[in-house]
Amino acid sequence: MTSDPTLLRGRAVAFLCALGCAFFPSSASAQAQEGEPPPSPAPLPLPAPPDLRVAVARVKPAFVRLYVEQRRRERAGAEAPEPGFLALSGTLMNEQGYVLTVGDALEGAEAIVAENEGGEIVLADFIACDEVTNVGVVRVADLGAQPAEFAQEESVQAGLPIFALGNPFALGITVTPGHVSGVGRTIELRGREWSNLLQLALDANPGDQGGPIADAEGRVVGMLVTRLWHAPEEAEDVEPHGIAFALPIGEALRAAEAGIRAHREEAGRVPVPWIGVRVQSIKSEALAAQLCLKPDEGLLVERVFKSSPAEQAGLRPNDVLLRFGGRSIGGLDLFGQLIREAGAGATITLEVIRGGERVELVVEIGTRG
Repeated sequence: MTSDPTLLRGRAVAFLCALGCAFFPSSASAQAQEGEPPPSPAPLPLPAPPDLRVAVARVKPAFVRLYVEQRRRERAGAEAPEPGFLALSGTLMNEQGYVLTVGDALEGAEAIVAENEGGEIVLADFIACDEVTNVGVVRVADLGAQPAEFAQEESVQAGLPIFALGNPFALGITVTPGHVSGVGRTIELRGREWSNLLQLALDANPGDQGGPIADAEGRVVGMLVTRLWHAPEEAEDVEPHGIAFALPIGEALRAAEAGIRAHREEAGRVPVPWIGVRVQSIKSEALAAQLCLKPDEGLLVERVFKSSPAEQAGLRPNDVLLRFGGRSIGGLDLFGQLIREAGAGATITLEVIRGGERVELVVEIGTRG
C-alpha cells in the first residue's frame, strides 16, 4: 500500500525532533550538568516589627511624669522645663501610691510634683533613695494612675524588643522603641558605678531617666537609669549614641521595697549594707576551667575600694569569691541579696580563691552613703 507523502514527512520531522532532544538537552539541563548553580530563591520576607500600640496602652496608665525643684541641679542631669525644676519619669508600683524612679535627683528636693497620663497634678512625698542602685521612691495620693505589670527577670534576653516611656526635655509622654542589646553590663559613668545592667539600643534623653522599659506585651522589664554619652559634665544637651542602660526590674523593685520598709520603720533614709568591692561574673570558659569552676560560678573581684570593709578584711583584686557566709555565690544578683540580707554590722566569712588556693576571710559589713 502506498503511504501519503505528507504523512511520511510529518513522521520524519517528529522522529528527528525527538532524536535532537535526546542528544542536545535544554539549556537549563545543560547548566545543571555543567555544575552551574541554580538560580537563587527569592529571599524570605523579614518579620514585621511588633505593633506596640496595645502594649503602650497597657503601660501608660502607670507612667508618671515628675518635676523636681532641686537645690543641687548639677547631680541630677535632667532638663528643666522651667527655672528651678527638673523633669524625670517614673512608674507606679502599687495601689498604695509608691512611684519608682531614679534617686539622685530627689535628694535635697524643695518640692516634687507628679503628673499622670491625663495631666492631673499632685504633690509627691520623698520616701527613699538607694545610693548603690540609684533607685528612688516617691509617694503620691489620688493621682488616678494604675499600677504597672512587671515581667519575670529570666524573660529578659538580648534581642528582646522593648520600648521606653519617657518625658524627654519635658515635652510630654514619649514612646521610644528599641531592643535589649546586652545583659549583665558593668559600667562606671558620671561618677557612679553600676553592675548587672540591661544595655538598650534606643535613644534616651534628659527627662527619660527613671521611666519604664517594657516588652511588647506591656510588661515592665526595667527602669532607665542612664545613657552613654561623652561630653563635659556641665553639658546637658548632647547628641545620644543610641545606647542606654536600665536596671532590671526585679533589682529595682527590691531596692524600692527595702526603702519603703525603712521609711515606715524610721521615716528616714535607707541604710545601705556595703562591703566595698566591684565584681563581675566569670563568663570565660577558659578562666573557669583554670579555676576548676563552672562558668557563672563565683565572682571575680575587679576592684576593692579604699578604706572599705573588704580592704580591711584583706580582699584583693583578682580574688574569686566562692561562698558568702557558707552560701554559694551564683551571680551578681544573689551576691547583692546576700549582703542586704546579712545587714550592716554582721560579721561574715568569705571563701575565695587566691593564686589557686582557697582562703577564708572575715568581713564586717558596713554601710555606704
